[in-house]
Amino acid sequence: MATLPVGPHRVEEMLRFCLETAKQMLEANGGFAPFGAIIDGNGTRRPVVGDPGKPDPTPEEIYRLIQESMGAQFFKGEIVAGAIVADATIPPEFKPDYPDGVRITVESSSISRLIFLPYKKAETPTGAEAAKTPAHPHVYGELLGVNVRPTIFVAPPA
Repeated sequence: MATLPVGPHRVEEMLRFCLETAKQMLEANGGFAPFGAIIDGNGTRRPVVGDPGKPDPTPEEIYRLIQESMGAQFFKGEIVAGAIVADATIPPEFKPDYPDGVRITVESSSISRLIFLPYKKAETPTGAEAAKTPAHPHVYGELLGVNVRPTIFVAPPA
């Protein structure tokens, strides 16, 4: 694979953005639809959402739309890295702290990884502590990462 045309710190910043955004959505809403982030050729990070243009799209439809859009942008040279974030069940072979997790697919010309942040819903406090607690409190486990074959930055079908 080729060298990433922006520093690896930009990819780390993109991952932190994705993780923090996912945590905020979990704490506020208890879940989230797939979303993502990209880094363009200038090194600028931008958030990404998918809108299939129909009511009540499934998470799979949103994910696929983001995936296809990022792949097309990569092959046009518009982006150098991308990440797609989804609420997922973590495969047991990764021995996660909790079975549910935030899954981030991160890719560039030199990276193809899955990052998991295991989580479980926390007990909701009562009394005075309840006012200081997010609407949907969660407990988070240790980050897990694994190298995988690319699924975003792959050659378009012929």
